Amino acid sequence: MRSDYDESGIAYDAPSVRVDRFEEGVAIITGLLESDGPFSFSGKHYTVTEHTGTPTPAQQPRPPIIIGGGGRRVLGIAARLAEIVSINVNLRSGTAGPEAAANATPDATREKIGWVKEAAGARFDDIELNCLIGFVMVTDDRQSVIDAMAPALGIDPTDALHIPLALIGTLDEMAEELEWRRQEYGITYFSVESDAWEALAPVVTRLAGT
Repeated sequence: MRSDYDESGIAYDAPSVRVDRFEEGVAIITGLLESDGPFSFSGKHYTVTEHTGTPTPAQQPRPPIIIGGGGRRVLGIAARLAEIVSINVNLRSGTAGPEAAANATPDATREKIGWVKEAAGARFDDIELNCLIGFVMVTDDRQSVIDAMAPALGIDPTDALHIPLALIGTLDEMAEELEWRRQEYGITYFSVESDAWEALAPVVTRLAGT
């Protein structure tokens, strides 16, 4: 997000530069977590010389890494380097306004998962797919909400129902929709914002272990 850079005083470089820097960062974090002793790295953006990362992780060889992205290059990096890949909207513009929803349609989601599968190759079956559900609404009139939301987002109502970043309906409808997304997209790991934790607890209970 552009706001993250502005608030932290970091230069908002071109996307290619930001992704280059990110890829080096992943290599450094992975190297430090996996190394028992001093670790060194020399790249275009970062240099690490004989640094020992402490404390060392209890989980071996290291904790799993999750990388989220909405563009082909970042998802390719995630597919090659992460154990968990989060399918996000493309934030190339630095914002996540209503226009981002058009980048989260079922077709767009399938395309992104295809990019991950292509880049991952043989390791795809070992990757867990994740998505962040940023908008949750518990309602017994899901269709009315979808019909009102879709035109504002510039997408078809059917597509609006299945965009991964939103979950709308009764608790039963939500559980059924998450099962649909697991079956259709292969997404098995769903993250939600803290304001939805309590409301979705019954859904978690219903789906646990399935």
